[in-house]
Amino acid sequence: MRELRPLIGRPWKLDSDPPNSFDCWSLVAYVRKTFFDRETPSYRDQYAGYKDGDPAFDYPPFEWYTIPEPVAGSVARFGVTHVGVVLPDLRVIHCSKATGVRVDTAALMARFENVTYWELGT
Repeated sequence: MRELRPLIGRPWKLDSDPPNSFDCWSLVAYVRKTFFDRETPSYRDQYAGYKDGDPAFDYPPFEWYTIPEPVAGSVARFGVTHVGVVLPDLRVIHCSKATGVRVDTAALMARFENVTYWELGT
């Protein structure tokens, strides 16, 4: 796996410009493609036609499924508004408005309620 260090501290930006800036979903897509060679639909592509409050909005369209345990490269969803990518050592890389891109332990991230792990179906 290529080195993640250059991403750490990159700023959060809503209309992100990877790899210069990220929102949490654009970081997920970038890390999964760059480090795990996995395609990930863009947030806009996934939610085209959906609005906050629609029942389908709470779970991404496409063929995502919930997995029981974190696996390297899977998407970790924390609460209802934040996502990151599980790393091989089970830490999580994610991006927040307050800190930009950072890596935290899964235990620290577990402070969020309703942690789920997703993988894209084939």
